[in-house]
Amino acid sequence: MDKEKEEFKANLAKYGAFIKIFDGDITKWKEFLEERGSREQVADDYQFVLRLEKKLKEDPGLLDRIKELLKPYERRIKYFETKEIK
Repeated sequence: MDKEKEEFKANLAKYGAFIKIFDGDITKWKEFLEERGSREQVADDYQFVLRLEKKLKEDPGLLDRIKELLKPYERRIKYFETKEIK
């Protein structure tokens, strides 16, 4: 398995949140953590968000690949669809 897929599986829930809750908008996720994130959320997610933000800037096709990689897991992350961050 290639490195990207291994990393993706290790962070499946975070990628699910990124797409389903934050609609693939890394700025929205980062602002949520900065303005309203709990200590636990910030501790667990902020470094991941910063790394993902950098990767998205370097690789314009990454967002589409994340969405494609999530397709087989849609049932497992279905509960994200009921949550919305404004």
